[in-house]
Amino acid sequence: MDPVEIARRLIAFVAEAEPHEIEVDDFTVAGGQDEMLQREFGIQERYRSPAQTIIEELRRALEKTDWDPDLTDIRPDDRGRWALGDAMIVRTVEREILRGLLVPKRNVPILRRIPDHIALFLISIDDGEDYLKRETHGMGWHYHYHNWRKDRSNVILSWDTRWPEPNPQTKPPTRRALFVEPHGEKNNADFEAKPWLWGEKKRQSMYNACAPDLVRWPISEFKCAADKSEVVHPPGRTLTPHPAAIAAAVQKAADSAKSIKKRRR
Repeated sequence: MDPVEIARRLIAFVAEAEPHEIEVDDFTVAGGQDEMLQREFGIQERYRSPAQTIIEELRRALEKTDWDPDLTDIRPDDRGRWALGDAMIVRTVEREILRGLLVPKRNVPILRRIPDHIALFLISIDDGEDYLKRETHGMGWHYHYHNWRKDRSNVILSWDTRWPEPNPQTKPPTRRALFVEPHGEKNNADFEAKPWLWGEKKRQSMYNACAPDLVRWPISEFKCAADKSEVVHPPGRTLTPHPAAIAAAVQKAADSAKSIKKRRR
């Protein structure tokens, strides 16, 4: 069987899947509410089992080809963390902010993990990359920004989940920063947000609406802000670099120092 044909069939299956969007008053991780909702809506039977069958078919087909991708292109911390598609979207009650609303959402993927070489093959197929995510949970809790009319914008807000909280804490306490970034599904937006025009009162209201969740859910349950996102609050903060990016920067500096040393000899 042609791997390209199988990959296209998988992409078509994921594209046609209509994720269940569920609103809950509260969401408890410890209570296993996520798993209960998945059983209630038959996520395993409707989405995961058929997708896994096609993945296995694709794996066998690729074994018979010379497909040998360079896995070093994937950052070490991202390996083995590819999720595929959306099976369910959980949302909680919207929060009021200054001249708008924030809606907390969490995407539950069709498949939480697919092999790296399968992911890279899908990326090589038209539209394949659109349904892949490199996230611990597919996409953890994040916040959709709506205006006061409840129109959806093209941006989402996310926490800097890589930030290490000081121990002992500073006085006054240093807080985890909230960031804004373009939404991946911008074609579904009703209007284009303009974060650069948000005043400090609006930014503070956004932070105050989201901050209680840091106590409700473990930080691992949140989506990390994207690398090119911009800070919402507190002002002046920058996103904590990815560990792999730090290691690459250190190695680059070391290589540069060696090069300078050689030129001086």
